[in-house]
Amino acid sequence: MILTPVDTAALPRILEVFEQGLGDDAFARTVFRRIAATGALCPDLAADLHAGRAKAVDLAARFGIPTLDEDPAAAFSWDGCVIRTRSETSVVFHEIAHWQIAPPTRRALPDLSLIHI
Repeated sequence: MILTPVDTAALPRILEVFEQGLGDDAFARTVFRRIAATGALCPDLAADLHAGRAKAVDLAARFGIPTLDEDPAAAFSWDGCVIRTRSETSVVFHEIAHWQIAPPTRRALPDLSLIHI
């Protein structure tokens, strides 16, 4: 996963365009506005995206999730065996969340939390 840098000056317009794309779905707009409002909680968008990675790796270890200090571009963030942790902290937490909600029978799959119908 690669996080795309966003020009903070352009962010209000980006959020406006995204919300317009939600159409007339009042619930989706309400949820989106609540999420967008959280930006005010972190006015420094130039934050270190890698700070806290050790905490994420520690959490994975507490869940018994194997990790590897390697760039996800070497394979995948989660390849069915390990979480590659040399990425943004939020990506590591994201992969932990996928692992948590996946049924144990799917945890060894690269697409562990996708639903197959």
